[in-house]
Amino acid sequence: MSELKFNVFSGGTVTIDHNLCLDCETKVCVHVCQTVGNGDILELDDHGLPQLKVDEQLVARGACVEDMGCLLACQIQGKNAIVFDLLMPELDAALNALDQKPVYKRA
Repeated sequence: MSELKFNVFSGGTVTIDHNLCLDCETKVCVHVCQTVGNGDILELDDHGLPQLKVDEQLVARGACVEDMGCLLACQIQGKNAIVFDLLMPELDAALNALDQKPVYKRA
């Protein structure tokens, strides 16, 4: 299969691994995205996989509100198929200034 990858307003990207989505029964990312107040940019395609329902240029200009609701829902009730890669220079600077570096573990 493939992946869905799109640019967001902050300059980062969102990637959805369709290989993991194939076995997902909840498709919770789409449901969360369609909730009032969220971006409402995802829908299911004919194969039951998440796809953009708006133009990629609109998403990059802010149609995706980058609230990470889809990411969190997918981690909790889905297949952990979504990765947000957001630019956070202030966070990077703060982490570099630490005496002891934090340890990250992805489930």
